[in-house]
Amino acid sequence: MLNILSLISFSNAVFFVFFAVYSIALNRKSLVNLASFVECSLLAVWSFSYTFFYVSETKEQAWMWLQIGSIGWIGFMGTLVWFFMALSRYHYKEHRMFRTIYCGIAPMILLILNFIFPDNSAAIDLIKSKSGLGWTYVNNISNPLYWIYIGYLLVGLVASVIILSRWLKKSNSPYFKRIATAFLIVDGVLIIIGFVSDLVLPLITDYFPPMTNVFLMIFSFSYWIIINKLDLFKVTSIEASEHILDTISDALMVTDEKGMIVHCNKSTCEMLQYPMKDIVGKELAVFIQGEAYSQEHIEQLFTKKSIKGMENDLIAKDKSIIRTSYSASIAEDDIHGFMGIIISFHDITKQKNLERELFELAHYDILTNLPNRRYFVDMIKVLEELYREQKRDFAIHFIDLDGFKEINDTMGHDTGDVVLTEIGNKLQACILDSDFVARIGGDEFVIVQADIVSEEQAMEQKEKVLALFEEPVYLNEVPARLGASVGYAFYSRANSITDLLRMADRNMYEDKINRKKKREKQNLDL
Repeated sequence: MLNILSLISFSNAVFFVFFAVYSIALNRKSLVNLASFVECSLLAVWSFSYTFFYVSETKEQAWMWLQIGSIGWIGFMGTLVWFFMALSRYHYKEHRMFRTIYCGIAPMILLILNFIFPDNSAAIDLIKSKSGLGWTYVNNISNPLYWIYIGYLLVGLVASVIILSRWLKKSNSPYFKRIATAFLIVDGVLIIIGFVSDLVLPLITDYFPPMTNVFLMIFSFSYWIIINKLDLFKVTSIEASEHILDTISDALMVTDEKGMIVHCNKSTCEMLQYPMKDIVGKELAVFIQGEAYSQEHIEQLFTKKSIKGMENDLIAKDKSIIRTSYSASIAEDDIHGFMGIIISFHDITKQKNLERELFELAHYDILTNLPNRRYFVDMIKVLEELYREQKRDFAIHFIDLDGFKEINDTMGHDTGDVVLTEIGNKLQACILDSDFVARIGGDEFVIVQADIVSEEQAMEQKEKVLALFEEPVYLNEVPARLGASVGYAFYSRANSITDLLRMADRNMYEDKINRKKKREKQNLDL
């Protein structure tokens, strides 16, 4: 007997068998694929049984195929909720009890009740429909299994809407939003049609046979579009990739186009010392020192699509500064459009600390912590370039201590080190912020005066230095007198750095000779 509903049901069964095999063949370990396999298998059983339900020759045969079909339409809703939970990762572990009861225990109990009781959730009797399209249901509101099934459906419907709505609200990815919206529309329409066709109409008329199974053809085509066009099972790949991201030692973040963090890996939480819930949903700028990741930088990133090897400082929960090297890129494709900004941060704090220590060892005097000769030479080369470009003159003062050798020889090198440290601190205190002091030899110091414009400035600085030595240095409460010879030179009066150093050194020795003669004359006068 040819029956259009029977043919449509058989076609649906073939489609859903294909979807079931296709789902599990793509990835057997994915919960999404597994749930899709079970869901499609149940729909295939439902469709296949109704192929013979409509055209059964006797009521007994129709009841048999209806009972077999109930495996599909009872298990459908529980498996659908399981599928949505796996798809959206909606607190999958936290709601294990609900999942176990609703998706496993409840449909199993309802199925057993439908098999052992003479009546069925969908029907208390079967008759030929007046439309001539095969058997149809007869039901009554006094049927307890009817209300149990309706309650079961309503719980599943509410749970599905909550899961998909929260996924839709939580996700900033257009890709996830399209999938959530598609399922809300497709499954919502199917459930409404099924509720009216198979549960309401049998209460008031026997003209139409159950039609939900027929409308599954629309669902099958819609499901294929979701799988094929929206890359449904790519969600599984993304879920797997997130597990992979959690094994990466570098901190990884995904932000939206405004710099709002939508995802991060475990290394990010460990680096910043925050739980993931305190990171996701915040602006990236909250965790960055300064304005190195402003909206302007985000706009530049959209132009370049990626940046690499940039450095930035992150702020941890304990307010410590984490030096990082970061790279960022735009994640997008032709199908899904913009999907996020992916940023990886590599902690270079130890590297930077080591670099600073090595720099200090190479450029600073270990005893006085002042810049050493190497730093001094490097800096006057920089000042030389500024002079050539902007005519900003500078001067250097060579300072040699008088009387230090006697202290070092009579009181020991440790005492001499104390003297050098104290002299270095005093010299550091008598200069401007734009200038600097360096120790370039045993008892030799140098002051670099930047942006100098007159002889008076140099003379004033020299007098400040000489004034430091008018008071004695106390060593173990014993006064010890030190003197200093100072000679300065201007770069604008020299031909080169070498000439500058020679001029300052010569002037310092002239000052030393003059001071020696002055002391000798004073002694003779006495």
